[in-house]
Amino acid sequence: ARAGMKRILLATIHASYLKALGSLPQQELTNWLHHSMLTAGNCLGPLDPVSNIITNTIWYAGTFPPSKQVTLTMISTECLWRAAARSLYGLISFLCTRYPDLTPDEAIHHLLMNKAKLSAADPRFQHSMVPAEAYVAAAIAAFHPKSHEQTKFLESQGLMDRIKVASELLCLENGRLLSAMDLEIL
Repeated sequence: ARAGMKRILLATIHASYLKALGSLPQQELTNWLHHSMLTAGNCLGPLDPVSNIITNTIWYAGTFPPSKQVTLTMISTECLWRAAARSLYGLISFLCTRYPDLTPDEAIHHLLMNKAKLSAADPRFQHSMVPAEAYVAAAIAAFHPKSHEQTKFLESQGLMDRIKVASELLCLENGRLLSAMDLEIL
């Protein structure tokens, strides 16, 4: 049963990546966002998975711009599945660090029941400050290249509040095509 639940959750996360890919403007995606999405655009954070992928991708690309410009016209399915798997491990690590009595199977079940939305899978997410250790464990498990910096980004309550508002205004969760100006807003 565990393997089946894990595969379904992974497919759910993969679908979020596809939706996020379809939301990003093609020129920005092919010129500079592809690298950030595949290396640091995980679905960790206070928003829905699609919005988290987009905001983490844009934050990483803006904070740590690539050292050389590489234009990419296609992202392989294998790379996208790998990014989804890293997100999966990050989400499980987050919940298991936050709730030490929770087994990985139980974490998978909670995430599956909540469509990989961390803020819904964690019953205390909205009611308390998330401890840094949970974000650090998640970022490390997700092989984030700048795990401590991502933790600081996700822990910044004022910034996250503004991102939530922007995310809702831009309807990120719906997977609509964003413009270059929308990216500037984010």
